Amino acid sequence: MADRLDRVPYGLEFEFDRAAHVREEISTPDHVRQGDVLELDPSWFPACDCCFTSPPFMERTDDRNPFRNYSGESTYEDYLDDVETAFARLDSVLAPGGHVVVDVANMKYEGRVTPLAWDVAERLSNVFRFDGETVVTWEGDGSPDEREGRFGYGYDHSYCLVFTKDSD
Repeated sequence: MADRLDRVPYGLEFEFDRAAHVREEISTPDHVRQGDVLELDPSWFPACDCCFTSPPFMERTDDRNPFRNYSGESTYEDYLDDVETAFARLDSVLAPGGHVVVDVANMKYEGRVTPLAWDVAERLSNVFRFDGETVVTWEGDGSPDEREGRFGYGYDHSYCLVFTKDSD
């Protein structure tokens, strides 16, 4: 997307195979780093004006660690702590006045709702100023294995949460 908008893309991806795939898709493959956002070092990237990202999703009763590709153990509160830590690390490479757009959805699982989008918004508001959201609706393909909602989250939409780093 950055290439199509005549922007210079940079990225960080935990999974080796996904990082390799992204490198194949963009004109500046050396700008994609395989690594852990919880260990993000500001020297890895130049200051950026805009970050579009999506955290790994977790619902309240899951005990797997989404920041470790769903291996190892975690709690929902630990996960939210990690989300806040990840975006505090991002703060180190976001230029003053820069924007962060976070694609995230609330989740329904076994009849329970995890207000993931709202919990993530609350935690990120500790790091950046929350400016609002845009609802993104999904259209299914009608396949028989579609679960209630799309992509298994139980809803047919997600949110692009918009944040701004205050100018220094």
